[in-house]
Amino acid sequence: MGTPAVLAAIAVVVAAQLVFTFAPFLHELFGTTPIALLDGLLILSIGVVTMAVLECKKAVVRKVWSGSGNGDGRSGLAEA
Repeated sequence: MGTPAVLAAIAVVVAAQLVFTFAPFLHELFGTTPIALLDGLLILSIGVVTMAVLECKKAVVRKVWSGSGNGDGRSGLAEA
């Protein structure tokens, strides 16, 4: 899933983004407005679908590369 440092960094970034998006004093400071619920759900959905596609791609690449038969997880194509 990730190292504790990476997970902590992700948590900090998500928290900062939520504060920026929804804190009224930051709206006044930056001239922004909160996003609508449906827009937020759309953004979240796109992120989830993107992550799912990338994870599927990684699984396929691992399967293809591990099936090379040389036992080291590399395809052997670069070795000549």
